[in-house]
Amino acid sequence: MTFSEFARHIDRSPARVTALRKAGRLVLTANGKVDVDASLWKMSQTEGGAAPPPVDAGNQRWMHPAHDYQAARARREDANADLAEMESASRAGQLMETALVLAAIADAGATMRSHLATLPAILAPQIAALSDENLVRLLLEDHIEQALGELAKKFAGMALSC
Repeated sequence: MTFSEFARHIDRSPARVTALRKAGRLVLTANGKVDVDASLWKMSQTEGGAAPPPVDAGNQRWMHPAHDYQAARARREDANADLAEMESASRAGQLMETALVLAAIADAGATMRSHLATLPAILAPQIAALSDENLVRLLLEDHIEQALGELAKKFAGMALSC
């Protein structure tokens, strides 16, 4: 069988059959034509390209599952249902764009980092002047609570902007 005939036989494009030939997934006869049965078997045995099941065992016509109208329609309906659910969740504030969330987290992290980076310069002289361990602990707690409060404000602002 010629390459064009084989393409029609398995309901594929000639370009797909050429790709199968170049990938070594077709068996050719001595005169360079496609050995149909051997090629179908080889296609079913090679990785990532199992041949689809025969539609009608009587005439051995092969059809790719993607050409099945009902299966394609079911996939489309599933995709539309998924899109509707995402739209509903987005409107209800239960779904956010990944880029916006990542930007908000990066901003909050930068705020926390800059605040924490200033603590040694601010606290070192104050701690050095204190001899009471409880006063040092209270001073550290106050500054840490202030940093956490700023972080909480950033996240609250993010929640309100959604």
